[in-house]
Amino acid sequence: MKFTRRFTQAGHSPYEGMDFVPRTSEIRNPDGSIVFRAESVMAPQSWSQVAVDILAQKYFRRRGVPQPDGSLGGETDARQVFDRMAGCWRHWGEKHGHFDDVEDAEAFEAELCAMLAKQMAAPNSPQWFNTGLHHAYGIEGPAQGHWYADAETGEVRQSTNAYERPQPHACFIQSINDDLVNDGGIMDLWMREALVFKYGSGTGTNFSALRGEGEPLSGGGRSSGLMSFLKIGDAAAGAIKSGGTTRRAAKMVCVDMDHPDIETFIDWKSVEEQKVAALVAGSKAIAYHLRAVIRACAQGQGEEAFDVASNEALAQAVQSALAAFVPEAYIERVIEFARQGFTDIEFPEYDCEWESEAYRTVGGQNANNSVRVNGEFLRAVETDGEWALIRRTDRAVAKTVRARALMDRLCRAAWACADPGLQYDTTINEWHTCPKDGRINASNPCSEYMFLDDTACNLASINLMKFRKPDGMFDVERFKAACRLFVIAQEILVDHASYPTGPIAENSHLYRPLGLGYSNLGSLLMASGLPYDSDAAYGVCGSITALLHGAANLASAEMAGVVGPFEAFADNREPMLRVMQMHRDAVETIDEAGPRYLKDAARKLWDQVLVTGRRQGFRNAQATVLAPTGTISFMMDCDTTGIEPDIALVKYKQLAGGGMLKIVNNTVPLALRSLGYDDRQIEAILKYIDAHDTIEGAPELQEDLLPVFDCAFKPANGSRSIAWRAHIRMMAAAQPFLSGAISKTVNMPAETTAEEVAEAYTWGWQMGLKALAIYRDGSKQSQPLSTKNENDKAKKDKEAAARPRRERLPDTRQSLTHKFNVGGHEGYINVGLYPDGRPGELFITMAKEGSTVGGLMDCFGTAISICLQYGVPLEVLVNKFSHTRFEPMGHTTNPDVRIAKSVVDYIF
Repeated sequence: MKFTRRFTQAGHSPYEGMDFVPRTSEIRNPDGSIVFRAESVMAPQSWSQVAVDILAQKYFRRRGVPQPDGSLGGETDARQVFDRMAGCWRHWGEKHGHFDDVEDAEAFEAELCAMLAKQMAAPNSPQWFNTGLHHAYGIEGPAQGHWYADAETGEVRQSTNAYERPQPHACFIQSINDDLVNDGGIMDLWMREALVFKYGSGTGTNFSALRGEGEPLSGGGRSSGLMSFLKIGDAAAGAIKSGGTTRRAAKMVCVDMDHPDIETFIDWKSVEEQKVAALVAGSKAIAYHLRAVIRACAQGQGEEAFDVASNEALAQAVQSALAAFVPEAYIERVIEFARQGFTDIEFPEYDCEWESEAYRTVGGQNANNSVRVNGEFLRAVETDGEWALIRRTDRAVAKTVRARALMDRLCRAAWACADPGLQYDTTINEWHTCPKDGRINASNPCSEYMFLDDTACNLASINLMKFRKPDGMFDVERFKAACRLFVIAQEILVDHASYPTGPIAENSHLYRPLGLGYSNLGSLLMASGLPYDSDAAYGVCGSITALLHGAANLASAEMAGVVGPFEAFADNREPMLRVMQMHRDAVETIDEAGPRYLKDAARKLWDQVLVTGRRQGFRNAQATVLAPTGTISFMMDCDTTGIEPDIALVKYKQLAGGGMLKIVNNTVPLALRSLGYDDRQIEAILKYIDAHDTIEGAPELQEDLLPVFDCAFKPANGSRSIAWRAHIRMMAAAQPFLSGAISKTVNMPAETTAEEVAEAYTWGWQMGLKALAIYRDGSKQSQPLSTKNENDKAKKDKEAAARPRRERLPDTRQSLTHKFNVGGHEGYINVGLYPDGRPGELFITMAKEGSTVGGLMDCFGTAISICLQYGVPLEVLVNKFSHTRFEPMGHTTNPDVRIAKSVVDYIF
């Protein structure tokens, strides 16, 4: 293969023109203690601190690296990481004849190094962790249960050196059989999943093969059903921290819509979410009432203090606790603790934080759940037809339900907790390149990789903003060259990687699926002055995705001409070429509102793909996906990830040493310049955004241009956000030009209804998507993303805590009534009590006074009652109103208060 240099010059360093300077990377605990610190990290001066931190903390190898003095240490220079990866890809490529000559091999390596250093593209995290450690540094170590396929013979063998054949794949799909303990069965899957999680990757499985609850077992008895095993798998995944970090294991659970247990599966997470809410609310209520019981016990004397019958305060506290559904036996146990002197008991109170005990207590929190639906089911929903749930043992009908009712149930669950999502089985398999070898049943955890069971995919993403020219045009030729380089690098490592199981190693050799994608689409659109929700934006997305997919498949066809097509291509030649023609046909459907030159370039490229592919075949059964690209997008300093718009123009980053950094989207100035604004106007608008956390209302900004700056979430001080339908339309623009699917959540506002969720799921099918997941704002007890300054939030929380709050008395409460006589004027004081005996209300009745005095005393009693309920100390009220002098006054009948200067003086 030949390589024309576009990012470097022969005879020059790939880093020429870039300043690498010493940087410091540090991460601290909330208490200020240092967790990680690296000084003199050599990194490009143009990289942000976030990008440097990711590289130094996550991707630098910290041991086993030869140092200049001959000792062993860690990587300290970004160029070491770039060189070891690109050098390893080159070495493997040379070994298998991918290059025409040394000059081409050198160009390949240098171009990749330059792209990595200039943040133009990045492979998935496992490559940064693992690739090149043996090649560059000679690091060795025993393999731990991994397999590989011999590149020449295809023979599957166990790895002996974990570093010579690294584990660079991020996405796995695994099979499961309806068998408890044998290979390929239920318990075996938990072990295989653990191997994937251990090395920082994710896995997905379709569990529909497992028999439903009550189906017969071969040895007699009845099956406990699908859900019993899903709960075991969920607990197993929860016990493993992915990649040895604090991140949870990543897992996808798919179930077909005709499974007998589908109704329980649909409700699983929404029911668990209700449990979290109940735990949080119930624990706080129970703790409140039981503390009242302890206080009542502490106020009494001797054994009578613990006798409910003789201790009125304790009786009231117990009655209130029982009304709050606290078990009687629990209350008795608390009283017994108090009897023994244990009055400082801590009662558990749960909160809604994602890592809290409440979420750890409930199930279903370690996986994304998806239901596989086919066209037949969705058409039955449209006609309100019936739908059969099928037993797995004999394929008999277990139950018949209304399709629309089942869909409504699913949509209510997704509305309540964001799960389950939908995977459109018919659409997925219509675009399947290798149907001769089986159906596509499942996906990886984020739903972008969809292929045969027991396969794996390595990912890489191109930073689209790096291909925007100063005049706003998109550099098609350099973009195609970048895609070609990375697809070749991804392909080269397939036979030099190790895999968690033998079948995955074998299938990776046979099909060689890849996952090239892109990031920063949202920024590219904004910089071009295009609203995310616009026909022109959909045209840009369609054309660029077509170029990505076309360049990847053209490179795959080119490699097939050099080293041969993937081994299973011959059996699947006809369906694969049919799918390629479907991609070419879809180019004509790209929205005409987008740039004409991009669509024309896509047409030309796809004509080349078809000609070359028909002549030479393809090296890879799959080539592209759109992944979430979180960490690597941050390391490329992207403002937006994957296909997503920005979440907000103003975001807040918690600093490691404390404090908060306010970040205004870096693309806003570019967008304003594209729209014709000058430097003075741009500075004024940016100053307004910084002050108000929104662009709405900014000086001199035309209102009709606001859609350009719309984001996924409504800003704290604004009212605009991108409509959920726009998210689906953008996905639909990209989907026809991907081997896999799109990892993206369709954000919906809190006021969205379950009917609108149903509309979104139906629309996703009609628009040709392969998968769709929604998230309704606030639908989970714990929500990770916010557009609000946490310092402001903390300040508001503090203000709210300091603000007086009214503590109302229970509907049924104890009270004391006192009769008095002041200067011959009779009356009654009635004091209502809280369960713990504190006064909470005051009623004053004058026996023989006129309506004016009686009315005033009623109002005065109400005012004092509100004061007590808002927490004004009784002592303050007594000091304020005692010795108030006015008629009637005089002697009283109370031996403790012989003379009163007024009725108010007497009362207080």
